[in-house]
Amino acid sequence: MRTIRSTRTAGLTLGLAVLAFLLAGCSTGTADAEVSTPVKSEAPSPAVTSPPPPVVPTQNIPLQSANLQDLKIIEPIEPANLLIPDLGIDLAATPEGLDAEGNMSLPKFWAQVGWYQYGAGLDAASGAVILAAHVDTTESGLGPLVNLRDARIGQVVTVTGKDGIVRNFQISETTNVTKGPQSLDSYFDPNGPYRLVLITCGGPFDAAAKTYIENIVVTAVPVA
Repeated sequence: MRTIRSTRTAGLTLGLAVLAFLLAGCSTGTADAEVSTPVKSEAPSPAVTSPPPPVVPTQNIPLQSANLQDLKIIEPIEPANLLIPDLGIDLAATPEGLDAEGNMSLPKFWAQVGWYQYGAGLDAASGAVILAAHVDTTESGLGPLVNLRDARIGQVVTVTGKDGIVRNFQISETTNVTKGPQSLDSYFDPNGPYRLVLITCGGPFDAAAKTYIENIVVTAVPVA
């Protein structure tokens, strides 16, 4: 009975030893695998440095005042006189703006022609110099601009500026435009070639509305 017990004990001891060895072998192998696996370490990127900014030589930069009162405003050259010898027109010019309805205002008397001061001046490089006047008045009857209805292409128009310089233009187009909202907008266009535009009332007279139903528009280009 003792021998058998001893044998079983020895066998059990041997079995545990073998099992322990096998477990230890698995554990050791795993550890070896983990340790033997190399870890790649990335080499540090070389530092990138920007080249130093170029040295700009110091310059004396003139300073300008930001006060509106110190700013120099270049005023356009105003027309002083309109002359069309072939049509018997010789009128003094006066600056005009807008009336309460947003239309160009006109001199009260037909003996004067109005210059649209928000348009081009005589020294402009582009745009239209607008001169306009009543064709008549209740008090004075027909005025000189009624003769614009007889304007012909090629006739000479002379405008003297307040700078004393006489500028000659030549009529290039005459047309009658039916009055209506924005009917004259294209003639007031500040863009396009430099030109002179003359405007007055024309066409049939609407007695009920007490107005002419058209505008006479004469366009002239500068004479080189």
